[in-house]
Amino acid sequence: MKQFLSFVLVCLLFACENTDIGQYTEDFDDLMNNLDSVQIDYDTVIVKDSKSLSQFPYFIDSTNFSFLIKKKESELNPSFLMDALTVFQGDEYQDYYIKQYLFIDSLKQIDEYEHYAWDIGNIMYAEAYPLDTLILSNNEKIIFWYLKESTYEACPSASYDMIYSTMYKEDNPSITFLFAERSGGGEGGFWGETNIYSYMDTAFNVKQIRVDINGEEDDEGNEIIESRLDSTFYSIKDYQIVKAAP
Repeated sequence: MKQFLSFVLVCLLFACENTDIGQYTEDFDDLMNNLDSVQIDYDTVIVKDSKSLSQFPYFIDSTNFSFLIKKKESELNPSFLMDALTVFQGDEYQDYYIKQYLFIDSLKQIDEYEHYAWDIGNIMYAEAYPLDTLILSNNEKIIFWYLKESTYEACPSASYDMIYSTMYKEDNPSITFLFAERSGGGEGGFWGETNIYSYMDTAFNVKQIRVDINGEEDDEGNEIIESRLDSTFYSIKDYQIVKAAP
């Protein structure tokens, strides 16, 4: 039985006709640019410091990924994600999911979510939760938070479990980056999954492991599976991602 643990290939998500990520981005930008005329109840963000025994080195692998996301309780205030997005660093597809959460929440705020013309393959379900906090000093901390999303239930379909980290200095967000991911999806006889796990030491050096697994059925119904493992090394210096030389 196929288990759709993860899938990061955006081309699969938008493979069906009439699904356009560019148009989606324009819709998001238009809505956010006109929010000043709408009364939105975005309270001040309050994220309580974690009571866990989290300490360096900090890592998320397949085991504690599952443990962490079980800690989710009350949802994050959307303004937390708005702040986190302003200091995001990483690949374009990674911040797309944050934008999509804000887009969905904005539609709900103005009572347009149920009336929006969702296309096949669009992400239309999104939740965000705080998970863990590392206290670095009296005025610095890192908040790890969970973004859970899934698409319109049709072909193709996909779901995304993303753990981001946002570093704060004096209660101001300084950098946000993707720390771990488990997401997956499929279309017809094709399926795929991606797992990303990270390890960070006391000097903010990060080692990230990514595993992509894709599968499909041949004409005789036999399953063909391909996998790929990649490692990435980078550091956080002065709130900037500095990638290691190849």
